[in-house]
Amino acid sequence: MRPVLAAGEVPLWLRSPSRHTRRGHVCAVAFSPEQRRIAFGTTSGEVTVLDLQSGRRLHTLAGRDEVCELVFSASGTLTSVSTSYEVKVWDLQRGKCLRTFGSRDEVRELAFSDNKKCITVSWTGEVKTWEPQNGQCLSSYRLGELKNVECVQISARTNRLASCSKSGEVSVWNLQSGNLLYSHSVLKNSVLKNYRFASAIAFSADGKYIAICEALVGGLHVYDVQTGAVFKTFAGCTFAGEQALTKIVFSPAGDRIAFGSAAGRVTVWDLQSGRCPYTLDGRHHLHRVMNFSPDSRFIVTESADRSGITFGYVSPG
Repeated sequence: MRPVLAAGEVPLWLRSPSRHTRRGHVCAVAFSPEQRRIAFGTTSGEVTVLDLQSGRRLHTLAGRDEVCELVFSASGTLTSVSTSYEVKVWDLQRGKCLRTFGSRDEVRELAFSDNKKCITVSWTGEVKTWEPQNGQCLSSYRLGELKNVECVQISARTNRLASCSKSGEVSVWNLQSGNLLYSHSVLKNSVLKNYRFASAIAFSADGKYIAICEALVGGLHVYDVQTGAVFKTFAGCTFAGEQALTKIVFSPAGDRIAFGSAAGRVTVWDLQSGRCPYTLDGRHHLHRVMNFSPDSRFIVTESADRSGITFGYVSPG
C-alpha cells in the first residue's frame, strides 16, 4: 500500500497553509535556489515571499494582475509574469519592483538561461531574451510553426523548447536559433497514434527527458529528447476523466517525477523503476500549482481552498 504523506512529516507552520495569503487564489510557486525562501503568486497579483525555515513573511509584493509564472534565477533574482503581459524583476532586499518589461502577447513560459538572461515565450510563439537588470530586449524571433499550442516548456540548461499543439503535434526546438530539431513524426510513435492534445508537459532538470500526458484518453510517456524514443511509459496508470493530469514536475535530482491530477491527487513516481512510493491524498481540487524543492526532499502544491500552499515530505535526502 502506498504511504500517504502525513502532515507530521513537515514543519508545524506548514500545516495551516491558508493563513499565508491575504487576497486571491494561489496560482504560481517557486523556491529560491539556496532553499531559504519560497514565493507564491495569486490571482490578485500579490506575490508573497516566506522564510522557509520559520514561515515568517518576508515580503508582500504588489502587482496589478494575476500572476501566471514565478521563477528564481540561479543568483536568487525573483521574476514574475502576469496576465497583463508584464514581466517584473523584484528586489528582495527592499521588497520593491526593480524593473518592468513586457511582451506584445501573453507570456506562456519564463526561464533564466545559464548566462543569467531572462527568456520568455508568448502564446504566438514569440521568443525573447531579456537583460533583467535594465529590461533591454537582446533578441527576438518567432517560431513560425508554433500555433494552437496547448503546452510549452523550456529547458534552459540544454537550450530546448518543447511544444504540444491541439492537433497532437509534439515538437522540440533549439531555443537559441529557433530551428525545429524534432518534428511530431519523430516523437509521435505508435503509442501516440491517436494523440489529440497534451494536458501537461515537462522537461527533466538536465533536459535529457521530456514527459507528455495525453489529455483525452490518458497515459503518460517519458521520451529521450536526443533520439525521440520512449524511455518510460506509465501504462499501469489511468489519467483520463477526473484523474486527467494537470501538472507534471521532475525532481531536480532527476530520479522522480510527480503528477497532479484533476481529482486533486498528487503521486510521486520513481523514474527508473516506474513504482509509486508516495501519494499526497486528493483534496478534490485541480492541482496546477506544484513544484519540488531544490534538494528534491519536499513537494509543494496549492492548498485545497487555494488560499495558501501545502507541503509533502517525499525523500529522506
